[in-house]
Amino acid sequence: NLFGHFYYHIYANTPTQRNIIKEKIKKGVTYKKTYFEMADVVKNKIGEYNSIHIRRNDFLQTREYTAKPQLEKLLDDIKDRIDTNIPLYIATDENDKSLFEFLKENYTIYFLDDFFIDLQNYEKLMVDQIICSKSKIFLGSKFSTFSDYINILRAYSDKLDFHREGTNFKL
Repeated sequence: NLFGHFYYHIYANTPTQRNIIKEKIKKGVTYKKTYFEMADVVKNKIGEYNSIHIRRNDFLQTREYTAKPQLEKLLDDIKDRIDTNIPLYIATDENDKSLFEFLKENYTIYFLDDFFIDLQNYEKLMVDQIICSKSKIFLGSKFSTFSDYINILRAYSDKLDFHREGTNFKL
């Protein structure tokens, strides 16, 4: 969140001019078609799904007060908002996926590694974001610009807006 998103730094004489500039950036700066196709592979394999983003690694030091209790309270935090009858896709920078085992009692869960294992780290980031953007409901991690961009991608597709809600926004 140090720098925010580029949208915050677009200035014009009128709101209409600002929106025209933002629209040109939206259409001109995008991920490669290949990454959208990879996300479609996931969507086609699991059907309708919801998704969450769990930010861990550096947040365990820099945002400890929201990151540490996030997993402990995750089930309580999502149980009334994320339907247990459809799969749950989890985008995370946590390498130890066993930390999410407790969710399997209520959800069928998926990670990017269930579909693609030979991606570069930067490709994983983009594909994870696109997969989450295509979900029915997406809940992100508080303070995460990764989650914020997923919500921007969702807005481009007229998906439901949950950008002020997340998996740890009430901690």
